[in-house]
Amino acid sequence: MTTKNNRKLTKIIPLAFGLVAIIAGMSVVPSLGQQEATAAINCPSGGGACYGTSGNDTIYGSANRDIILAGAGDDTIFGNGGDDNIYGEAGKDTISGGAGNDNLYHSGSASGSDGFADSLDGDSGSDTCHWNSSDGDTMANCTSIPW
Repeated sequence: MTTKNNRKLTKIIPLAFGLVAIIAGMSVVPSLGQQEATAAINCPSGGGACYGTSGNDTIYGSANRDIILAGAGDDTIFGNGGDDNIYGEAGKDTISGGAGNDNLYHSGSASGSDGFADSLDGDSGSDTCHWNSSDGDTMANCTSIPW
């Protein structure tokens, strides 16, 4: 089904198991029912909150400030531009902050360990990496803040 909304073309694509993907411009926004799927997710171009699924996602931040919560699964996250806050949450995640002064978190919990070996790379900018050595997390190009 295709609809026109404020001169934007929106396409709703039925997926397996009753799931849908909503494509608005270049963004793929997973529906609430898509929690077990693997998705490629583009965060909204204006920045703001962006959510992954419980599957193995590839998430692309915008050129603006994003708050990315990857969800469970072994995710690959690219912050791109802006001063981002990126939370890998559960799973073995690979996080690249990209341009900007980013805060990268291996999990969504301040308790420290999430039981997965994550890779955090601040890339360019003045970045901080919140990581846990007991999980086997690694970090590069950022100020280390062990949890």
